[in-house]
Amino acid sequence: MTERNVSFVASGQIPPSPPPAATTGVMGWLKENLFSGPVNSAVTVICIGLVLWFLPGVIQWAFVDGVWIASSLKECREINAAGACWAVIVERFDQFIYGFYPEELRWRPNLAFVLLLVALVPALFDNVPYRGLGLMFSALYPVVAYFLIWGGSVWGPLLLLAAPMVAYAAFVGIRRLIDGPFAAIGAFVAALLWLLFVVAPADGAITRAIGDSRFEGQIAELEAQIAGDVESGVRAEIAEEWAAIPTADERDSFLANAVEAKRSALTTELANLRQLPERRDRLAQFEAELAAMEDDIPSEYSGVGSRSELQNLDPPPPADVRRQLEDLFAKETQVLGAERQVDSTYQRLGLVGLTPVSSDQLGGFLLAMIIGVAGIVLSLPIGILLALGRQSGLIFIQSVSIMFIEFFRGVPLITLLFVANSVLAYFFPPNANLDLILRVVIMVTLFASAYMAEVIRGGLAALPPGQYEAADAMGLDYWKSMRLIVLPQALKISIPNIVSTFIGLFKDTTLVVVIGLLDPIGLINTTRADSAWNGIIWEFYVFVGLFFFIICFGMSRYSMYLERKLATDRR
Repeated sequence: MTERNVSFVASGQIPPSPPPAATTGVMGWLKENLFSGPVNSAVTVICIGLVLWFLPGVIQWAFVDGVWIASSLKECREINAAGACWAVIVERFDQFIYGFYPEELRWRPNLAFVLLLVALVPALFDNVPYRGLGLMFSALYPVVAYFLIWGGSVWGPLLLLAAPMVAYAAFVGIRRLIDGPFAAIGAFVAALLWLLFVVAPADGAITRAIGDSRFEGQIAELEAQIAGDVESGVRAEIAEEWAAIPTADERDSFLANAVEAKRSALTTELANLRQLPERRDRLAQFEAELAAMEDDIPSEYSGVGSRSELQNLDPPPPADVRRQLEDLFAKETQVLGAERQVDSTYQRLGLVGLTPVSSDQLGGFLLAMIIGVAGIVLSLPIGILLALGRQSGLIFIQSVSIMFIEFFRGVPLITLLFVANSVLAYFFPPNANLDLILRVVIMVTLFASAYMAEVIRGGLAALPPGQYEAADAMGLDYWKSMRLIVLPQALKISIPNIVSTFIGLFKDTTLVVVIGLLDPIGLINTTRADSAWNGIIWEFYVFVGLFFFIICFGMSRYSMYLERKLATDRR
């Protein structure tokens, strides 16, 4: 080579130059996302213009002119007629959160919500200290939350916690005899039978046994309270009200009335308690009479279960049979009344647990969270089982799964809610006593499970056949191949659709208003019925909509986080 050619050969590497300023930082992001082309730039400018035109008015209405303290809509309009009347939200805030839950017991749903966050952390994130213990608590949380919110006897939750052990024992026993999916089916049936036919009777039996052991002592305690110093205890209970009374005579009169009311309540409770043996004997007598009357009914009319069925019989029964059936229905009413009296007395006498709270006291966002979280948590595993059942080679399991999925996907949720309100209780044993909210949770869960099954089936169908073949080549059985190889990949593919189903389910909880449950939408109607706030619309729906947006947006963001975390096709 000549000297002239050598002079053009570089003696070292050229240092990398920084990227153009227009492709990095804020300017690069704006150019890539907002001004990448003529159409994108025009849409960006139009949207910015709409926001600048619309947003100042919203801020002015909601914050600048908004009224936060007032006792009525009229007072809000007198303070500022152009702004939002947030005073109604401030005044009814507790009701929107808790419904009609007793104020002195609201620490229980508060604790349940905090424990919900604790249970979600190990279930949603990996790098958590003591995650194994956390997952165990997550599995126990539904029973803990039920006990905290509804209260009642502690024996029922403990018996519920025994259901997984019953299912596991049935699974192990059946698997020793028969290999395949029958062990899982048997475990599910065993747990279901335990929940339907063992939990409630055992709970009642334990409560009655404790009540019988406490009977004499409770009577002696009430007699001592009535004969003792009632006034000192009443003084402590009414201290604040008593101190606010201006004159001494009025204070003495108030104290005397309170003492008399307390003594009367203790006397009534003692009288009710003393009537327990008599009520129990009366119940046994009524049950014996009912059994004898049922034996006397002709066999062709033994299936008539109510007066409405009796009225619709064609041809009508003879007069003597009609009279027998009407007497039978009257006796059934007597038995139910006697059972309620005995059970309520035993609930007060033998209760070991928390003060019971009835479902008609639940409402607001508390009710929406109960139905939404329960439906989300339960629908995913049931949906997975249904999706696997639909692909099963066993014709019976496949047919049942297909019929279940197609039925619940083809029926509107509002129809299922009416079924939960009026019909579902007839499918459970007479002593099951499932209240309305639990029946709604069951129907919402079944409805969401059908959609979840199809979402999971789409993920299973997206896997290449080689994954199934690889599991077979490794010698894995059906359950291990599904748990270790197939389902993790199918669930990863299905994450966006799974979360979309969860979001739709959570928003659909507002439909329970049609069966009389006071969710946030139901409380809006109740509040607007108050003459002081009649006429307010936008403030209610903005407040409720913001709550649902925060929850649904959180689920959406977690879905995106999970997709990024599980992505294996990115460098």
